Amino acid sequence: MTTEELLKPRYKVIADYPKSLYHVGDILNAGWRSEDLIYCDHDGPRWRDYPHLFKKLEWWEDRKIEDMPEYLKQTGMVDGADNPIPDWYLKVKKHFNAGNGEWRDDSINIFCIDKCDRTIGTNMSYSGFEPTTREEYEQHQLSKTK
Repeated sequence: MTTEELLKPRYKVIADYPKSLYHVGDILNAGWRSEDLIYCDHDGPRWRDYPHLFKKLEWWEDRKIEDMPEYLKQTGMVDGADNPIPDWYLKVKKHFNAGNGEWRDDSINIFCIDKCDRTIGTNMSYSGFEPTTREEYEQHQLSKTK
């Protein structure tokens, strides 16, 4: 998937409701059914207005392993004293589940950037990171050597 596709807002149906066109567990994105007029208006879906029915997913949640990006970035961070932290661009070696080392689409997942083991190496959560392109990663690496 492209970076843009990964960052498109998605919502998961977390509760049933009368005349629902969806099932609990369905993942909804920009595509919506015109007959779903209860939770949509002329501007499109309004799922964010109904958090008791639709959960906004983080970009990495409920993804298949083949959809996960090879490159990630963390930008615009500050430390406890509001000092900027340098941007961080990473090449991911492996994506896996924090629980047992196997990928599961419905779990909290982590990635590693060096020794890919659950107990050794640098295993990180996706929180605070977003997907980036190979070109952006390489450009950042070149800028560090100047």
